[in-house]
Amino acid sequence: MKYLIVFLLFFSASCSRKIAAADNRSNCGPACSDSGLLASTKIDQEIKMHGAKQEVNRLSTNPTLWKLLIDSVEHGQKEWVSVAEVLLRGADAGSSEALEAALGVTLLVNPKQILMRIGLIHSACQGPDVDDPRFNSYEKAFKSTQMRIEKVSTVNDSNLVAARNQCLDLLKASLQGTNDFFRKK
Repeated sequence: MKYLIVFLLFFSASCSRKIAAADNRSNCGPACSDSGLLASTKIDQEIKMHGAKQEVNRLSTNPTLWKLLIDSVEHGQKEWVSVAEVLLRGADAGSSEALEAALGVTLLVNPKQILMRIGLIHSACQGPDVDDPRFNSYEKAFKSTQMRIEKVSTVNDSNLVAARNQCLDLLKASLQGTNDFFRKK
């Protein structure tokens, strides 16, 4: 457990440095904080002013910002899961798929953030995106889904039992989809 914490702290610090180096305020636009980092509060403000669809379009047309957003959602922090939930309402097929895949990765680090949001269960509780190099083989996709099942199974909050069970059912069903997809290749 302490190795996981050390890894997450190291990864978080490394990611922050990469974000700062990749974007300065002029490239990042209105969704950035004064330090140049992509900020969930700024994205929330942009959504309130211009709507989710316009914010999705703005972020997704900037590959650097879009990658930062997806990476932030995958870390499972409450504010980023909330941002993804709102952005999904304005997302087209491609951006929706990317956000849903990021929410699926969130299950590995913070499943409660998904289970607390009934509207996200169908989006997140699925197998990984097999187009993502991290999951582009049967073994990788199967292992990731198994890890999601194991992590979701650890949620014992009595208020989330029904959501947990629904998510587990969806994840288990996605294993068959993974089998079918790779069998056809």
